[in-house]
Amino acid sequence: MAFRETADRIFTLDDCLDLVAGRGALVVEIKSAFGGDDGS
Repeated sequence: MAFRETADRIFTLDDCLDLVAGRGALVVEIKSAFGGDDGS
């Protein structure tokens, strides 16, 4: 995935999992946009 208008890339989750290949543990934090309504 391209990062802004540079030649740098941001790893996708699939890329990251391929890179680690089960050699270590990963902690994945999944974020989403916060609209202010948590549904409670």
